[in-house]
Amino acid sequence: MSHCLGDGTMAMIDRMPDEVLALVSVLASYIAMTVAMGFLPALQATHPHSKNFTPMSTFPAPNDIIERLQEQVAIMADRIASLQKPKESDEQSEEGDLYKVTIDYTGDTVNEIKIKYFDTVSVASSLCILKSGFLFVASEFGNHHFYQFEKLGDDDDTPEYSSKDFMMTDGERLDTRNLLLVDELASMAPLTDAKRMDLTTSDAVRIYPQGIRHIRANKQVTEWRAPGGRQIVRAATNRQQVVIALTGGELVYFEVDDSGNLSEFHPLPKGRRRVRFLAVGCDDNTVRILSLESSSCLEPLSMQALSGVPESLVMIEIPNQLSEGSLTTLYLNIGLQNGVLLRTVLDQTSGQLSDTRTRFLGERGVKLFELNMAGNPAVLALSSRQWLSYQLQPRILESALQCLEGVVAIAGNELKIFTIEKFGQVFNETAVPLTYTPRRFVVNPVHKSIAIIETDHQTFSPSAKKKKLEKLGFKDEAEEDGLDPTVFGHTRSEPGKWASLVRILNPSTGETTFKLDLEHNEAAFSLAVLNFAVDAGELFLAVGTASDLTLAPKSLASGFIHIYKFVNDGLGPEFVHKTAVEDVPHALLHFQGRLLAGIGRILRIYDLGKRKLLRKCENRSIPTSIVTLHNQGGRIVVGDVQESVHYASYIASDNKIVVFADDKAPRWITCSAMIDYDTVAAGDKFGNFFVDRLPQKISQEIDEDEAGSKSVGKGYLHGAAHKVDLVAHYHVGDVLASLAKASFVAGGREMVLYTSFLGGVGVFIPFQTKEDIDFFQTLEMHMRNEMPPLAGRDHLSYRGYHVPVKGTVDGDICEQYNLLSGDKKRMIAEELDRTPAEIQKKIEDMRIRTV
Repeated sequence: MSHCLGDGTMAMIDRMPDEVLALVSVLASYIAMTVAMGFLPALQATHPHSKNFTPMSTFPAPNDIIERLQEQVAIMADRIASLQKPKESDEQSEEGDLYKVTIDYTGDTVNEIKIKYFDTVSVASSLCILKSGFLFVASEFGNHHFYQFEKLGDDDDTPEYSSKDFMMTDGERLDTRNLLLVDELASMAPLTDAKRMDLTTSDAVRIYPQGIRHIRANKQVTEWRAPGGRQIVRAATNRQQVVIALTGGELVYFEVDDSGNLSEFHPLPKGRRRVRFLAVGCDDNTVRILSLESSSCLEPLSMQALSGVPESLVMIEIPNQLSEGSLTTLYLNIGLQNGVLLRTVLDQTSGQLSDTRTRFLGERGVKLFELNMAGNPAVLALSSRQWLSYQLQPRILESALQCLEGVVAIAGNELKIFTIEKFGQVFNETAVPLTYTPRRFVVNPVHKSIAIIETDHQTFSPSAKKKKLEKLGFKDEAEEDGLDPTVFGHTRSEPGKWASLVRILNPSTGETTFKLDLEHNEAAFSLAVLNFAVDAGELFLAVGTASDLTLAPKSLASGFIHIYKFVNDGLGPEFVHKTAVEDVPHALLHFQGRLLAGIGRILRIYDLGKRKLLRKCENRSIPTSIVTLHNQGGRIVVGDVQESVHYASYIASDNKIVVFADDKAPRWITCSAMIDYDTVAAGDKFGNFFVDRLPQKISQEIDEDEAGSKSVGKGYLHGAAHKVDLVAHYHVGDVLASLAKASFVAGGREMVLYTSFLGGVGVFIPFQTKEDIDFFQTLEMHMRNEMPPLAGRDHLSYRGYHVPVKGTVDGDICEQYNLLSGDKKRMIAEELDRTPAEIQKKIEDMRIRTV
């Protein structure tokens, strides 16, 4: 996760060009400029960025000093450490530097103020000092940190500045280590974009009691149902074969055919690689070996009597180290329910069993697991004791695994023992460090590589930073600052300066396969993967950028659309050309073999040319600025930064785009997703989620009107000819960063997945029956009364903070039913005409069926 500092609106403390390291002097200069603190700036300043100051004879009260210090200096957070004389306070600047401010006072009279550089942490929104000697830093963005005070900064050589003898000199940031990082609280803020993607390309077979579900890489699902009244009790699989055992003692054998389909047994084509034998453990204390050859499928070959009922079976093939060549021995390992482990040799020609070895592991049933050790197959046996069978002058060795609350797992060729320390974490995440703040990313649908654009404002680009360091006399970048930019941010530049790059990432390894830094003060804001109809065999990447962009007042030199072609199996792009545009291209989309671009308030279609993109048609009726684009067929849904969503239609016969519907209310759109042909879900910058739907009658009329005459009709409410209906509205409480229609379970219910700017992840689940709607609405009503919010705010007014909540039930408050006392649970259950267990099951089913 890359972290972005502010946009420069609190740039009172500036890192001056010739005083890059003199942070203490610069901060103290601005503190001294506060007239209310009793300092009068002298006119004989000898340095353009540091001044001499003469103290006055009177000071304001100590508490007023801290307040006015925050008003005059860009202080991000503070914490008063002691209320006794002298008063000490920790102040943090917008650069992350901590300063120790000591105020010596008598009554309401301040005698002296001292300031001293203490340490540097990430920029915080709040600081909390504990009496036990710890500091909690609530970071603005990124992970929160928990430090321990090693020193109080009293016995080091860091310069200290006093109001009694205030003479500014050029200083240097010292390598102080007063704080020790103890722990870190993970945070995904700022979360800028998210997509639900299946990055794997392999098939999956899921076996459940009623049948087999074969899920192809293309999301095609094939199911085999067990015969009526029977269930699957055991199963064995490999990459090509599946064997299941049904109640009643019947076996069913499947293979994957040439087309990738899982089907019941048929004659084996030449060259097929598969297992020749099937071992079956039976309730009559026997193990039977069956043939899987095409000419004698499932015919019995041999049988061995056992001293107990088989619990688990593992068949492994181990190289024979005592003989030359590639001879191997096939072993069948048998774990019994009485704690006995057997290992017997299985003849690879006849299927006969011989040379049985026995060992008692404990009173529990033996479970066997196959793994690799030193490149050879091995067997892990788990009972009251743990045993490992591997190839080393073949013998069974005991492995003592002592972990009272741990988990033993196999990952690849490694055996891992671990404990779960942080409960409640839903997702398994892997962090890939980036250079700047990631703005948008797309997934290559063919090669599954990820293209990312990273952009930071008021930040030096690599080339600009190198020139600045050379001008200041630094030989390399390491001399300028030793702070990690992923925690403390990059070196700040002036407003209107940007650092941006395009990155291609291999999600399987987390490796960056391509990285391109944008020069000439260009910043990337949008990207899309597409293929052009004129070159349908190739996959392209479009990146929208702007050069010399100033945010307030807005101005730019030019906007651009870069076109790259994916090469090297999608791991690297090849530059094709670059097209200049009038404004910032905030949204790009593949549209019918062309590129649909939102350039400021212009909606335009481009086609691929040899030297640049070719303009085909455009529409200039969008009110402010296009930030999101979606389409199904010829219908286009446009998200405007201030004026909500607009529905447009592309009329191919006339080669024109017509906007025919929009929203009744203005909304500041941050993200959107097309739910179906007529419905769109979106989020605004005030933390609201809403769903708009085009009336079905109007939708049919627009589709039937090939000339577009009904689309252009008379405008309504200073907008389009038609209006969409609001069908749902809900206040999430955080700015929504992304929305996507997704399903977490193959063949499961689709839902709307959302992520928020501060790192939240949630789903909106559609109800399928009127009974579910009535149940959860009633439960929500009771929970509002029995479990009011901790902050005291009314729940209904909060969820309808800007617009009354509509068509949505708060699942979070419904799930708090499990936290109620037994009496309250029973009271609510009686109102719902159910038992508490039925209510808990209903809530749990709603979550499990979708997530």
